[in-house]
Amino acid sequence: METSETVPKDERVGRVRGVRTLLLAAGLSGLSFGILGVANDLVAVLALGAGTEQIGALNAIESAAFVLLSVPVGWWLDRTDRRRALQWTQVLATLALLSIPVAWLCGVLTFWQLAGTSFLVGTAGMVWNLGLGALIPGLTGKARAAAAFSRKQAVETSAGLVAPGLTGLMLMVLAAPLALFFAAVLELCAGLVLRWVPAPGGEATDGPEPDGAGPGSASEPRPRFWAGVGEGLRFVLKTKPLLVSTLNAAVLNAALALYAAVSTVYEVRVLGFTPAMIGAVGVAIAAGGLAGAVAGGWLLERFRPVPLSAAMIAVAGTSTVLVPLASLPALAGGGAFALLLVQSLIWNSTVVIANAGLYGVLAQLTPDHLLGRVQSFRMLVAMGPLPMFGLAGGFLGAALGILPTLWIYVGLALLAALLTTILWRMSVKEGWGR
Repeated sequence: METSETVPKDERVGRVRGVRTLLLAAGLSGLSFGILGVANDLVAVLALGAGTEQIGALNAIESAAFVLLSVPVGWWLDRTDRRRALQWTQVLATLALLSIPVAWLCGVLTFWQLAGTSFLVGTAGMVWNLGLGALIPGLTGKARAAAAFSRKQAVETSAGLVAPGLTGLMLMVLAAPLALFFAAVLELCAGLVLRWVPAPGGEATDGPEPDGAGPGSASEPRPRFWAGVGEGLRFVLKTKPLLVSTLNAAVLNAALALYAAVSTVYEVRVLGFTPAMIGAVGVAIAAGGLAGAVAGGWLLERFRPVPLSAAMIAVAGTSTVLVPLASLPALAGGGAFALLLVQSLIWNSTVVIANAGLYGVLAQLTPDHLLGRVQSFRMLVAMGPLPMFGLAGGFLGAALGILPTLWIYVGLALLAALLTTILWRMSVKEGWGR
């Protein structure tokens, strides 16, 4: 049996048995998440009569786990059998989702139950993302983890594109709460598939193994919560490449949140886009993400992740200049539309490739027993700016105007490109990332 250390270098990472199984699990969960993204709000509106305030609260509750629980979850994943932890997490997500159609059929569904379920499922999704990321290096070896991560992104993006159409077909014949039954089944199947993901160093097995997903042997001392969290934080802070990579993710997300706050107003009121044109930009965003995820796996098997990420972020940052330039009178109408389509394709494809490459940096430099905590700190710092810069974008758009706010967005994107270039120079000087 091939392990993370014996996988032939000339074998494509997507053909490794453990990776194929993990990708299948990721795809099943991605379909479930996509169905939930459509059906959950419809349950609130159609079954419970919720308004915009309730929908906003529901979405905030679902994403709260990323801020509130990511660090404790990372600590927990470094102390336990990650594969089994993910399986039990999927069981809990399945039960939470099944409670919605059951309560609706019994006539006792309330908004508070839906909100509680959203929080539980959001927490399960966060555990799932961190856990899969921690499993990959043990299956592929650290040097090839970025390519496998990019393939996981491609599978999840594809599932996200298929899920809305699949949900629409279900809603033609089923009430919205019943669509969540299928989401629950998919979550359960994703957890079951992980039974066939091999533990590092051996075949997949249904019997107990010492800490089977790789945080270390059961005999090794495991620090308590605060000591463990402190150990992970100190490692991130003293490992400059990880720190720079994490700051880069935070700056990129800040730029994205700032732009999202003003983009619709800009497209409608400044550029005069119709709803159909805005929809086409959305299609370009999805297509760019999928193209980047597919191309990333191929590129990261052939080029080193750090210089590739630096090049991709440089291209992405430069492309943001096209957004405010689309308002030039000479580009009114079709020219502005074409410019934003091109920019959306460039930005989303290159950022997806860069994210996979930067994950490779994390996988290469982080010891296995710290992967959960290091990923959780990265998630916390990267997700933290989203609400703050979303609010700031709206305030700056009103106070300074749309175009000055867009130039701030350009500045943040170029700052991210500078940080990635610094990371590249570090890798050349210090000899890692090869």
